[in-house]
Amino acid sequence: MVTKGELVKEDIIKALIAARLHQTDCNMQGYVIDGFPKTKEQLQELEVMKIHPSFIVVLEASDDVIYSRFE
Repeated sequence: MVTKGELVKEDIIKALIAARLHQTDCNMQGYVIDGFPKTKEQLQELEVMKIHPSFIVVLEASDDVIYSRFE
């Protein structure tokens, strides 16, 4: 799967995130998740997993700005 350049299945990602964020150091020190959740459904899934972020930061940029960073 990964060797073929495919994305990791969402169920696996959710299980990994839940397992990691329920560890003591994350509860005590906090955490940053990059790229998850991307959808409203994924955000709702965090609720089901009993993961309650204090803050969510959404960064948006136009395609032109993003492409200009790679020129």
